[in-house]
Amino acid sequence: MLSNNETTARLICEGLKNLLKTKNLDRIRIKEITDEVGLMRPTFYNYFQDKYEVVEYIFTHEVLEPIRPFLQSGLVKEAFHFMIVAIQKDSEFYRREIMRSSQNSFRDILAGSMHDFLLPIIEEKVPKPKHPFLTAENITEYYINIFLFVLTKWLIESPEIPVDQIMEIYELLVSNSLGDLLSR
Repeated sequence: MLSNNETTARLICEGLKNLLKTKNLDRIRIKEITDEVGLMRPTFYNYFQDKYEVVEYIFTHEVLEPIRPFLQSGLVKEAFHFMIVAIQKDSEFYRREIMRSSQNSFRDILAGSMHDFLLPIIEEKVPKPKHPFLTAENITEYYINIFLFVLTKWLIESPEIPVDQIMEIYELLVSNSLGDLLSR
């Protein structure tokens, strides 16, 4: 059961998502979000610093937090599959946001959220790198970039591609070297 705080935070998220159906995030004011869900403007600031933090909250709670058990169990493929399915369920929101390239871009928000989420898990699973370059930080950045590449290309250029094919593309990219791909 959700606490009152979680319920209000999610209500704010839904209000923002509703507004994003017709408006660009950069043009939405906090007052519009609170009016959308019947809250007073100061209530917003009890939960979030700004509208970009709401977007981060949405991604973290809808996509990242549910995959924690998968990653902690070493089920990376299943975690990625869950992420893609969760994003597909609300693909219009994610498509509009991934195309936004202004200050506080969604891509930057995703990268930051994923970094904060993945780094501790990778640090735990890869305690001593085999090479000084292969730090948990660098490994985290590498996999975030692959994920963001696949996600961006899928949402913007080829949203009709089914999740299973996106999974095949992701697997191909993370499981093969460039040499392997070129020698096929």
